[in-house]
Amino acid sequence: MRQGQGHQVTPFEAIEQRMSIRTFSERVVDRASIDKILRAGWHAPCSCNLQLMRYVVVDDPELRARLAKVASKKVLWAPVNIFFFIDPRFNTKRYANIMGLGAAMQNMALAAHELGLASCPMAGFEGDDDIKAVLGVPELYEAILILGVGYPETASTDKKRVRLPLSRVADYNHFDATRPPLNDSADLGQWSMDQLIDYRDRIAPVYRYQDRFALQSFNKKIYAHIFSELASKTPDADSVLDLGTHDGYFFKLLKDNDFANDYTIADYVPYTLSSLAELYPDTETCLISPEHGLNSISDASVSLVTCVHKVQFMPDLDAIFSEVYRVLAPGGTLFVTLPERSGWQVLQEWVARTWRRWRGAQVNVYDGNPFYKIGPFREISARSVSKKLDALRFRAMSAEVKRADYGAPQP
Repeated sequence: MRQGQGHQVTPFEAIEQRMSIRTFSERVVDRASIDKILRAGWHAPCSCNLQLMRYVVVDDPELRARLAKVASKKVLWAPVNIFFFIDPRFNTKRYANIMGLGAAMQNMALAAHELGLASCPMAGFEGDDDIKAVLGVPELYEAILILGVGYPETASTDKKRVRLPLSRVADYNHFDATRPPLNDSADLGQWSMDQLIDYRDRIAPVYRYQDRFALQSFNKKIYAHIFSELASKTPDADSVLDLGTHDGYFFKLLKDNDFANDYTIADYVPYTLSSLAELYPDTETCLISPEHGLNSISDASVSLVTCVHKVQFMPDLDAIFSEVYRVLAPGGTLFVTLPERSGWQVLQEWVARTWRRWRGAQVNVYDGNPFYKIGPFREISARSVSKKLDALRFRAMSAEVKRADYGAPQP
């Protein structure tokens, strides 16, 4: 194994060190290295030694650009992409055919690590028939996976693998059914607080190291537009609370523009708060309690609360807005925005989901959910939010923002 700091890296150490990388340099990877990576996959176990896997290495920039158009822009991340195909006709019981492909991918990823290269396995792509047409793959084969390979753009030593405790995923002699599986509903009303936090704890670390601000569900230009609206209508605040901060992108805009003297971020997920606290050590954090309380914030201590495109992801608006009313200083402002969509847009999405189900595609909190990086959501209108705020004695100030200013959620 590759030499580490003064000692030879063991297989266990290599497994722990290897991380998926999504930012690569354009440095050319020589084919001798790729051959070594392929050979590592060739040594992987496969059911009955039928060797149903086929690989196509794409290192031609023009071909990579063509595939990015039909498959996914992710193909552009790395200078080399290994496309994994399988003959799906054999060894289908318990997906034994797929098992061999997965084992080969892991071997290849570890081999890349050994050679000082980075890798990222990807299943999130489309256009299977187009991919096969571009690469000349016979119709009977099925596209399963893409492994991006290249030299990392920057060192990954600051990356940390965040996993659930081993005790939550492994048992001895008896399956512990007290730990429930993930909720598959995309409807926020069907989720408990424990389930919601569990989902966000699982998925948030993936995007933290890709981009500290990658959980936002809408185009970043929308957030910039919203900030300009806030800045034009509200003077700089003494203290700001960003409610349900998620990845902290809108909070970043507040900080970058020196909008306030003191800042607090509040979220239900401990990981979110600890992650952003590393980036902004001068910022106070508030863990929203399971009862939706802002318990660490004193009464009447905040001059501005921002809640930008968050209400559709918050479990109990009545409870959390009641807490906001408590912590706001007299004359303070609650700034709420939400992407109100037309009935026609909602209908279109319903038709799309129904069509996906009819075709046998998955539609759940992750697959087919435009907000999968945050999780379940609810459809809620500006009128409904206004009624809740009126009931809590907030005085409304309207701001005209054209619906055309808002784009579709980013996939």
